[in-house]
Amino acid sequence: MRWRAWKYLSPLVLYAAAVMAFISYGGFIWAPLIYAWIIFPAAGLFIKPNSKNMSATQEELARADRTYDFILYAIVSLQYGGFFLFLQNIMDPQL
Repeated sequence: MRWRAWKYLSPLVLYAAAVMAFISYGGFIWAPLIYAWIIFPAAGLFIKPNSKNMSATQEELARADRTYDFILYAIVSLQYGGFFLFLQNIMDPQL
């Protein structure tokens, strides 16, 4: 898998933090919010943006690469799993 595809796996960090927040108590439940609203935007301030677009041949190669499709389908299915976990934990009488 190329480095360009790895950039699209960053939502998995947020997903993992959300799952940990769903199954834990205390201060760790703030981890997804801190990541999404503080750490990720702050990282964007220090990473130099890429000002050039893909060429036509690179775009065709990216469209033919099934890695991006797999990442998309995996993230959507994990979101449904996380939503189910959230619904299961919201029924906890200790909340």
